[in-house]
Amino acid sequence: MLTAAVSGVLFVLLTVAVLVHGREPFGIDTTLTNWAVEHRSSGLTQVMRAITDSGTGVVPILLMALAGALAARRSGGIAVGALAGVGALVVGQLLRYGLAQAINRPRPPSVDWVMHANGPSFPSGHTTTSALAGFTLCTVLLLTVRRGAARTAAVVLLLCWTVAVGVSRVYLGMHWATDVLGGWLFAGFLVFLVLPAVPTLAPKRLPLPV
Repeated sequence: MLTAAVSGVLFVLLTVAVLVHGREPFGIDTTLTNWAVEHRSSGLTQVMRAITDSGTGVVPILLMALAGALAARRSGGIAVGALAGVGALVVGQLLRYGLAQAINRPRPPSVDWVMHANGPSFPSGHTTTSALAGFTLCTVLLLTVRRGAARTAAVVLLLCWTVAVGVSRVYLGMHWATDVLGGWLFAGFLVFLVLPAVPTLAPKRLPLPV
């Protein structure tokens, strides 16, 4: 809950800053976007396109279904848990969409885009979607799977993928860096606000001595 509170406060502060700044990019935004555009290569661009494509659609859906199934396995409702995980992802995406429409921040100049895009820029949709799936599955793995090299590798891989999707959005010219930061913070707020309410993820309590 502390993580949710910190993420929520930081997201609100960033949103206020974006609005006060007239929805225009900050200095760090233009600096990073310009650097990315100037240092693009055909090979790295193809890699970044593949990474950004994985940040929406099938991959996040499968990751959220797996997270839901793992969270519900103690109660035996694996299928229901998987559906709940996917449903949570859809709700998060709808909330992100509503916020983006309300804030209505313009994207970077289309001349810098590598791919086609539409809709407002803040918070980044691909970043939010991948972070919702990545943060959720990481947390569920840490709470439901025994410690070991496999669990550690899975968590590290998921976090690296989540970060890579956000970075790819800036590299491809589709979002400002603060759009990506907003997506991470918004996803963190939602994930760590909701997960503590899942009964099967509550830590086991030892019986009191008689």
